[in-house]
Amino acid sequence: MAVSENDKTILRRLAEQQAEIAALPVHAGTIAQWTRLNGAKPGRPLVCIAEIPWHEMDVGGELALQTSDPFCQQVEEHIRRTLYQWRHMPADMVVEGCLYSRLEVTNTDLGLNAAVEVLRTDERSSVMSHRYLNQIKDASDVAKIHAP
Repeated sequence: MAVSENDKTILRRLAEQQAEIAALPVHAGTIAQWTRLNGAKPGRPLVCIAEIPWHEMDVGGELALQTSDPFCQQVEEHIRRTLYQWRHMPADMVVEGCLYSRLEVTNTDLGLNAAVEVLRTDERSSVMSHRYLNQIKDASDVAKIHAP
């Protein structure tokens, strides 16, 4: 995959900003607090903001993508969101000095695929409601299942 020099420059600049934030000493204390909490030890409750309506947040253009390659745009979007959250609503956030690669998992099918009805209240949002439909209505439907 050939990445343009412009895309490289944009991603490097954003990654440098993330690395600078990740190097701040405040993160060591926050990590210690999360370790304490996850160890079920007493202390103050911690705040994690997980569901953010990103499509509503780009008021000043901070989240506008500038890369052109689709893969670079995924990386850029992740970094921009991390930086935005740190600047505007960090709560007890820890910014790491690395990027994680997504795990790609595929299978060859089990014979039944999920039948699902999806309800979106806003087409720009990734948040949606799912209703899974029953795939096995009687004993004969079990025969549709097979090893992958």
